[in-house]
Amino acid sequence: MAPKAAATSWGLKGDDKHESTSDHTPHDFAGWGSDIVTAADFPKAGDLDPRAVLDAIRLSRDDRAKYGISNGEMFSSYPAHGFAAWTWRPYSGADGHFTHGHLSVVGDKRADNERPWAIVPVGNKYPGRVLKVADPNLRGDDIRRWQQRMKDLGYTIVVDGVYGRGSERICIAFQKAHQLSPDGQVGPKTWAAAFS
Repeated sequence: MAPKAAATSWGLKGDDKHESTSDHTPHDFAGWGSDIVTAADFPKAGDLDPRAVLDAIRLSRDDRAKYGISNGEMFSSYPAHGFAAWTWRPYSGADGHFTHGHLSVVGDKRADNERPWAIVPVGNKYPGRVLKVADPNLRGDDIRRWQQRMKDLGYTIVVDGVYGRGSERICIAFQKAHQLSPDGQVGPKTWAAAFS
């Protein structure tokens, strides 16, 4: 999305503020074509949750995806900066992509494949483990999804994928507000209440 474009607009081609190396800038690809843009931005609007869409693409390991950016984090289909492929990591660009999501695709014929993207709801399926304070702290994308859901519901919580005392406090507050047993653990009932 061009920096001056409305957050609710869909964007492919960037403006002159984008670096010449940006995937929003048209490039020539040997054996594939010329003047091709390999990035798209899409808004957070209505029922469209860019983070959930990107997380579904990330979890599907679609070979067309190059990288995605959302909520101050990014993943890539390749290892980078000490992070494994397909892992969310901090994003330090000027635009944290808090109002929209960004998806870049590979610069070759794989991007022309017209099969549907594996975009399925990933946030509402119970992960199969109880999220709770432990030693060492539990970590994972399931915790990150739950934390992001709490943040989306208006709770002040750090979305870092680590279940510590701060997550436990938010869990207890959420459980009390939903007439659940306030044990600070995200089990099947608390998870279902969060994503209902």
